[in-house]
Amino acid sequence: MNSLPTTFSVDASSDKQRLDQFLTSALAGHHSRSQITLFIKQGAVTVENAVTTKPSYPVSTGQTVGIVVPQPPLFPLTPHPVSFEIIAEEKDFLVINKPAGLVVHHATSAPDAVTLVHGLLHRYPEFSQFESNERPGIVHRLDKDTSGLILVARNPQALTALAALFKDRKIQKKYHAIVAGWPERTGTIDLPIGRHPIHRHTMSVNGTASRHATTHYQTLAYYQHAMALVEFTIVTGRTHQIRVHAAHQRFSILGDEVYGSGNLLIGRQALHAHFLSFEYKGTRYTYTAPYPSDFSAALEKLLPEPTDY
Repeated sequence: MNSLPTTFSVDASSDKQRLDQFLTSALAGHHSRSQITLFIKQGAVTVENAVTTKPSYPVSTGQTVGIVVPQPPLFPLTPHPVSFEIIAEEKDFLVINKPAGLVVHHATSAPDAVTLVHGLLHRYPEFSQFESNERPGIVHRLDKDTSGLILVARNPQALTALAALFKDRKIQKKYHAIVAGWPERTGTIDLPIGRHPIHRHTMSVNGTASRHATTHYQTLAYYQHAMALVEFTIVTGRTHQIRVHAAHQRFSILGDEVYGSGNLLIGRQALHAHFLSFEYKGTRYTYTAPYPSDFSAALEKLLPEPTDY
């Protein structure tokens, strides 16, 4: 089944913006910029009713931009029991404590994986009512081996509203990580992130089609053998942002075999989405998730370092 066309009017704040950037924002996070770029090149986008295949085309105030999003490939979304903890169950959304090792939604690289989406369909029948056949209710994601808090919408209206909060950077997220190195007490990493020019499944600072990325950090504890517990607050939400930024600053996430190296203390990257806070319909919601057992066990094996670093 083909998707219905969607149209948007360009306002003054978007004047002269690239077409791919404009549509990424207009679609409120439902599709990545790389997906939007592909749609444009496939001829799925029009400007003033004329097909435009150039992602860098500058849109102008008052123009009408249309897009027919190609139907994504169908994945078998049969409800399936999946183990995850519900932190909060509200009328419009859920807050989930995702365990490490659980994929959030399907990807073409692992079409047979059992995902968080399978578990949502099993526990909450209303998720079958979403139009999306890949990511019903998914507002944002965590990497497979990152544990912690993830926000999920329970109806299409909430999905639109919560996606807008993410787009407008009105959702505060803090992550805790064990790192290999001794960072400064506080700092900000403000470096663009894009696709790695050679290793296409990874990201890098100043990579292909880089986008602005900002990460604040605060070191919570120093340990012997040059290790530390660090709190990261992300301003932007780029793919692998914390992992890429930390590795570039030479304090890679412990156990991160992609951007650092493996470690006997923990069998995955020691990164945990610890804190989530946002305002929704006039109410402030704030949540924290305790460390999972493997993260706590790794910390318990470390010896404090009385350093003035």
